[in-house]
Amino acid sequence: MVMLPHDLKRLRRLFCGLETLQRPQLEGVYEGRFVGPLMARDVAPLGFALAGLRGWWGQAFDGAGRGHHLLKKGGEVERAVPLEVASKSSLVDGRESLVVSAIDAPRVMVEPRRLDDSRLLAMVSIRSRALRRLAWPYLLERVDSPQAVQTRIAPG
Repeated sequence: MVMLPHDLKRLRRLFCGLETLQRPQLEGVYEGRFVGPLMARDVAPLGFALAGLRGWWGQAFDGAGRGHHLLKKGGEVERAVPLEVASKSSLVDGRESLVVSAIDAPRVMVEPRRLDDSRLLAMVSIRSRALRRLAWPYLLERVDSPQAVQTRIAPG
């Protein structure tokens, strides 16, 4: 299992060396966790909440380029904010990469890359000249089998 550094510079360097994914490799249900320095781990949930993702739990993807953010509300995980997956040039390192965006917020781009067999390291960037160099990390860990988790996700 790859150990994650806690500073943003080393996380970015690690991310740049990771394998990019193809759409079918992203398929599954992932529980999210904020990583990086303590300040980033404290601020990220607030940023997600301000963006309408209060209670953010993770993400789920099919193999065809669609997905959803998952929110935990009242002990249940439910689908929210539809996502689309496309192959684009990375805002982090310029390589061709899978990029995940909310359909209603295409300027916010998430790039997941394979960290190990069950985890992805994702970097969130905003398509803006002023903010392009900022990328905030989070970890996505595949949970159970997709079929087992799907039964726990309320339809949305």
